[in-house]
Amino acid sequence: MQASDMKDLWSGKRVLVAEDNPLVAMDIEDTLLAVGAQVVGPVAAAADAVSRCLNGPLDAAILDFNLHGGPVTPVLEILWERSVPMVICTGAGLPQEVSSRFPGLRVCLKPVGPDTLLTRLSEAHEAVTAGR
Repeated sequence: MQASDMKDLWSGKRVLVAEDNPLVAMDIEDTLLAVGAQVVGPVAAAADAVSRCLNGPLDAAILDFNLHGGPVTPVLEILWERSVPMVICTGAGLPQEVSSRFPGLRVCLKPVGPDTLLTRLSEAHEAVTAGR
């Protein structure tokens, strides 16, 4: 997908960013802003991410798997149930039980570049649109 397609797809969309490393969070935020997305967050704790999920509509999410306060699994459950496209960015991969519970979940291993991140997020969007 080309840059102009990314802008068409993500312009004005509300994307939750849950990342506890401030520099990584800023990079993700800059990537999303460059394609016109509205960044929700970033938040650094799982409880804050859950709160953002429950207090407003979201069009997509980029989540670190291990946040302050524990894994992001409660957020995954909420977003999965609502068919919100999401990408997990992690340095360690996902536990097998999480991969099994959320088949087709897009995962990026850190460090991840902006183009790869946007491509994975767009793939997640296409998968949700097609019924996963």
